[in-house]
Amino acid sequence: NARRDFFSVFQQGCCVLTELDLTLDPNEIGPEGAVAIADALRVNGVLKNIDLRYNSLGDEGKGVNRDAVSGREGFKLKM
Repeated sequence: NARRDFFSVFQQGCCVLTELDLTLDPNEIGPEGAVAIADALRVNGVLKNIDLRYNSLGDEGKGVNRDAVSGREGFKLKM
């Protein structure tokens, strides 16, 4: 599906995307998608700002994304 393809590209770090807003409705990423984003954030050092508000990430999804960017100075994570 398109969402999985996007995150695959994002995870590879082949783009120079520094800011990503995923608050568009309806963008129900959910907990499973949040884990995929966290996996991508761990390997993509280019992104500096991501907005994941309004995506029903759940506590687990929010936690894994916080952990993924922990220690990245200046990184802005909105959930």
